Amino acid sequence: LIQVPFRLDRIVSSFTIRIGTDYNENAFGAKVYNSNNPQGFLVDGKMDSNELNNFNPEFDNWRLLTGECGTFMCRTILPADVKKYINVKMGYVDDITRNDPPESSPGTVGYIYQEWNIGAVPRGKYYMFIDFPWIPNYKKGDEMNYVNYRDHLVKIRSGNLEGINQATLIPNIGKKYKGGWTD
Repeated sequence: LIQVPFRLDRIVSSFTIRIGTDYNENAFGAKVYNSNNPQGFLVDGKMDSNELNNFNPEFDNWRLLTGECGTFMCRTILPADVKKYINVKMGYVDDITRNDPPESSPGTVGYIYQEWNIGAVPRGKYYMFIDFPWIPNYKKGDEMNYVNYRDHLVKIRSGNLEGINQATLIPNIGKKYKGGWTD
């Protein structure tokens, strides 16, 4: 939930929130992917020309890091009522020498981030959803299963009773649900 007390661009030129995952040297050898960069990038603590020139900064649908350390995915869902006001910028940094305090391990490693400029968002309450699943035994392409389980609600049936798994209702996160089981 983000609660905006007033239009922030009335008093500041921008108001930016940065969201991302920064790893340490234990992630070296892993690869990072997102829906805009399916070829992926090797996490080695050094920005090479491929990473500098070929990272697609458009708003993505998912991003993940996978390697010996496991597979960690992140997905951000911005409802249409707020997305139209937010300027989203994506970025990628893999530089063990670049500090980004506060942190317990130095460096900025395998860091795919989003910056949201929320300055133009009108006053109000906005629900956004950020999902962080760990994917066991990951194979390239598995990320779509995790995207689909949020986008296609699971129906549960017991005898004549049927309901929808309400934990997956993204647009109404944080709100009370009416109904429940139906015949």
